[in-house]
Amino acid sequence: MADAFPVDRMERKESPSLYGPPVYEDKALKADTDGGYEFRRDRHTRPPRMTCATGFISMSQDDFEILDAFYLTHTTVEPFIWFDYLRGRYRTVRFDEYKPSYTGIGKNRMWNVTIKMTEV
Repeated sequence: MADAFPVDRMERKESPSLYGPPVYEDKALKADTDGGYEFRRDRHTRPPRMTCATGFISMSQDDFEILDAFYLTHTTVEPFIWFDYLRGRYRTVRFDEYKPSYTGIGKNRMWNVTIKMTEV
């Protein structure tokens, strides 16, 4: 069974401003004919995979360490369960992109993290 995304162990929750709209893969195979027509058929019978974006703004160092450790154990290979708050359902996804950036000042360590995930 896949692990759950660690947002329940963190103080800072996902930032609504970093949610990205869902992008669905094109599952059609296309072929042009000599007459200028285009034939299309389904590549497979499963629903198209969704890619989505989310992230965190001004995360504390402790929350960042939890998220960073989770990413290092999963990288872009291992699937995990993520709750999509915008659509209200659980999804099994993998990381596509994980981009942390340091925004702290002095002793106040803060991180912004953007994440892109694809449904398995």
